[in-house]
Amino acid sequence: MRRNSRIGGFAAAAALGAVTLASPAHAQVQAGVLACNVGGGWGGIIGSSRPVACTFSGPGGIEHYTGTLSQLGVDLGYLDGAHLVWHVVAPTAYPAPGSLAGQYTGVSGSAAVGFGGGAHVLVGGSQRSFSLQPVSFRTQGGLNVQAGLSSLTLQPAA
Repeated sequence: MRRNSRIGGFAAAAALGAVTLASPAHAQVQAGVLACNVGGGWGGIIGSSRPVACTFSGPGGIEHYTGTLSQLGVDLGYLDGAHLVWHVVAPTAYPAPGSLAGQYTGVSGSAAVGFGGGAHVLVGGSQRSFSLQPVSFRTQGGLNVQAGLSSLTLQPAA
């Protein structure tokens, strides 16, 4: 268990340290919070792809998104599911409805033995103008170790 917390801490620190590398260059303000539920499943040596259902809470109200969280890198084991929460940093405090849709990329790391955590730092969306910065570490269950590049694709929910 101690080894698991050390691996999880290292993975989270690596992901959080990438915030400066992943941040867009123009002026940014916190525009709200994006919370996503990630589907479970088996990872692979080269990576994985899992469905997500997300809710954005901002000054304009609540928006729902669906999509896919893909990992490129080591993703070994089984994940029961996960919950991710990010601060959405944008060029304006009032992003247009649906503007979070698009492709996000960045770095991630996590570990779980029964229960665990990690972090994802991502940049993308409309004209790569949004940054998703972890509010809390990823909470997950299962037996899983993951580190590498992440890609999140979001589209407005029907």
